[in-house]
Amino acid sequence: MKALNLFLVFFFSLTAVIAQEDMIARHFEKHEKDPNIEKINLDRTTFERFANIKTEDPAELRLIRAFQQLNGVKAIFLEHDETANALSSEAVRTIMADESYEELMSINTKQENVLMTIREEEEVVRELSIIVGAEQNFMVATLYGKIDLKTLSTITTVLRKNGKEWFKQFQNIAAEELSFGPSVASGKIPQETWDEDLGIRIFPNPASSFIRLEAKKTTDENFKIEFYSLVGERLQVAQNVSLPHQINLADLPAGTFVVRLTAPDGRFKNYRILKSNNRP
Repeated sequence: MKALNLFLVFFFSLTAVIAQEDMIARHFEKHEKDPNIEKINLDRTTFERFANIKTEDPAELRLIRAFQQLNGVKAIFLEHDETANALSSEAVRTIMADESYEELMSINTKQENVLMTIREEEEVVRELSIIVGAEQNFMVATLYGKIDLKTLSTITTVLRKNGKEWFKQFQNIAAEELSFGPSVASGKIPQETWDEDLGIRIFPNPASSFIRLEAKKTTDENFKIEFYSLVGERLQVAQNVSLPHQINLADLPAGTFVVRLTAPDGRFKNYRILKSNNRP
């Protein structure tokens, strides 16, 4: 019985350690419970989907390889709030006091304060985190798992440049994206997949020169449509768009892109689009 009790103590202690493996769980759990703070939490199943993403862009290829080794991503955001700067300063002080985190880079200007850190275990980077405070905005984001040093610069550039938008484009991609149709190269007509929740379809997918968005039922609602690269760069944005609507892809390189469609009531979904140079 004593052996069993010791095992249970060890097991639950180990579970607690695993549960506390990321920066947000360690130090900012209280913010996750704050209704005013926006949260994003992605688990490993999300990143396993990146195995079938096609792209010819070297930076995107490095990013995809990095994703496939992650166990998860967490991020918390507070925007347009007077307390954001204080939260950012407090977060920086907290992390700098934690000796398990090593400063990778810091930037302090009138416009923004940025702190990037890494956490290593046995000479392997297990976590990359960023704290940003800028113009009454606050963000803490952490990627944890196994992070290849060769991809570190690519990831840090994406985090700094695109920040929240990069995280949001993957927020619901694990469960709610449109599936790919058959490959254009196969000679088959790509599927036109309906999204029953928003009542729209995006086709063709894969596509070569354009994609088209249509509503299943006639509607006078206007949507917001945003078009992103895989690394979170916003390529197009259109407000108050009525459907049907067409997005031109002809000038884009082959690869994977993300379309975010936001309904008038604020609901949004992200959809992966494969751009192919092959024409049907």
